[in-house]
Amino acid sequence: SRRLDDTKYTGSFTFTSEGTVTAENAVAASTTVLASQLGVDASAVTEVAAALDSDAWTVNYAVTTTSENDVATKDAAAKMFTDTKAAFETAMVDAYKALDGSFDSTIVLTAFASLVEATEDTTTVPPTPTTEAPVDENEDTYAGSLEMDIVVATAG
Repeated sequence: SRRLDDTKYTGSFTFTSEGTVTAENAVAASTTVLASQLGVDASAVTEVAAALDSDAWTVNYAVTTTSENDVATKDAAAKMFTDTKAAFETAMVDAYKALDGSFDSTIVLTAFASLVEATEDTTTVPPTPTTEAPVDENEDTYAGSLEMDIVVATAG
C-alpha cells in the first residue's frame, strides 16, 4: 500500500548472457537484485517483465520509494551502470544460480536506465446506460448510473 509520500518510478535495464535464461527466472532474479541493489524491500519492486530481443534481455520494472529512501534509491540507479555494474552482474548471477542450479555463465549488464517518475493519468469512464429488466410487482426497482475514476499508471 502506497503512502502519500511514496513515489513510484519506472526503470529498465538490459543484459546479455551466454547461459540459458528464461523469462520467468529473469523476472525472479531481477526482482531480488533490484531490491538489494536499489536499497528497497522486495515488495517495493513491482511490474517486473523480461523479454528477449535478439541476444539481449530487457527487464522493465517499477519501484516505489519512501521519502526516507527516495534520494538514495535514485542515486543507486544512476550509478548502477558505472560504479556498481560489477556488483549488479555478480548479484544477478548469484540470484540466477539460486533459481537454476545448472546455470554456469556470466551476466553482462549492457544498459541501466535512470528512474523515471511514473505519472498517473485519471480517466473518467462514462456511465453505462441501464438496461430494462422485467419488473416483479413485489420488488422495488431503481434505475441509475455509476461513474468511476480509474487511475491508469503510464510510464513517463
